[in-house]
Amino acid sequence: MKRTAIAILIAVLVVAIGSGLCLAGLSAVNFKFDKLDRTEYTTNTYTLSDPIREIDIDGDTADVELLPAEDGVCRVVCFESDREKYDVSSNSGRLIIRPLSKGSWSLFSLPFKSPKISVYLPAGTYDLLKARLDTGDITADKALSFDTVDVSLDTGDLTFSGVQARQITAHSDTGDLRVGDMTPESADLSVHTGKLDVYNVICTGDMRCESSTGDIRLTDVDGANLYLKASTGDILGTIRTEKVFVASSSTGDVSVPSGTAGGRCEASTSTGDIKLGISGN
Repeated sequence: MKRTAIAILIAVLVVAIGSGLCLAGLSAVNFKFDKLDRTEYTTNTYTLSDPIREIDIDGDTADVELLPAEDGVCRVVCFESDREKYDVSSNSGRLIIRPLSKGSWSLFSLPFKSPKISVYLPAGTYDLLKARLDTGDITADKALSFDTVDVSLDTGDLTFSGVQARQITAHSDTGDLRVGDMTPESADLSVHTGKLDVYNVICTGDMRCESSTGDIRLTDVDGANLYLKASTGDILGTIRTEKVFVASSSTGDVSVPSGTAGGRCEASTSTGDIKLGISGN
């Protein structure tokens, strides 16, 4: 028992001394954590002279923003660290952004800043936007338009407001999707752990929204048919035109209009409420 007590006392003292040293170190930098970052960052600009029709992005840990190029020149600006850099190239009209080999982490190279990739695109409609990000958010300016959008995020949010696309497919494992003010032919939006916020999206074809853990919120949306599915979460919102509603919840309340005209609106959730209505009613 004495040995156990002594071992516990030693452990407590070690933790106390370690905590004191950490507090002393943080106090020395006025608790500004970014001063502990020993990672070196640089801003590199890559200018593309070839006409671009497709954008293909892979990212490890970086936020991506798509912006209009006011001077009509396509370029990519990377705010990148010394351990994670990006290769930017073009091939047959496709802009390709790929991460280079990673360096090694150390105790004093933990990043407190967020790497960023800014893609400036001349005015026009692009055939494809394809993006795969491990950790990072993606946003696009409403001045841009694409034929096909295909975005997949492991950990991050997608925000598209006013961006035009004929077809949009977007998925996030851990993060939120916020999509609005667009008129695609079809939309397929899904999250594993996160929220779906869809507003003023009018599809001429079908709209699909799915969430494993999180709510689906719709505001003034429409489509030929709507398919809404949540495992643990609510399905709430308004639809512009009448639909034939088919809704079910294993554990929760269901409130939908009793429509007999229009396309189908199928809504289901295992744990959550379903409350849908027609805009203006």
